[in-house]
Amino acid sequence: AFNCPEFFEHVDGANPDDLTRAQLEAHRAIYRQMAFYRKHFPGFAGASVSSIAGQVGLSSAYVGKIYKRGTLKSISEQILELRMEEARRRLRENPKMTVTEIAEYTGFSTNSYFSKVFHKKTGMTPNEYRSLNRKGGSG
Repeated sequence: AFNCPEFFEHVDGANPDDLTRAQLEAHRAIYRQMAFYRKHFPGFAGASVSSIAGQVGLSSAYVGKIYKRGTLKSISEQILELRMEEARRRLRENPKMTVTEIAEYTGFSTNSYFSKVFHKKTGMTPNEYRSLNRKGGSG
């Protein structure tokens, strides 16, 4: 899960006090936007580097660079992780929600692409994951 302390700690192994004021402000703006998406769009549908950059008034390239510097992963990777986290939660907790609905909710353009990404990240299809967790398995 995305959390603020992890985001600001040890940027490139440096003390946050060593960052410029502009860099710290950029970090804070990006964090606020990610937190906004998490609160209002838990599936992160519509979230992208360019949408976040537009909201914080910075270029996509700069947002990507600053985010990666602070977390050691790309903002796209983080968004995908958050989408997968929400998809897994919905598969476990919402048995009436179809895989297609979950794919759409989490911002995937098609069910087949969602299933492909889900399988790559978890080693199983969304339906297999749902069945395993419905039977009391861990996930």
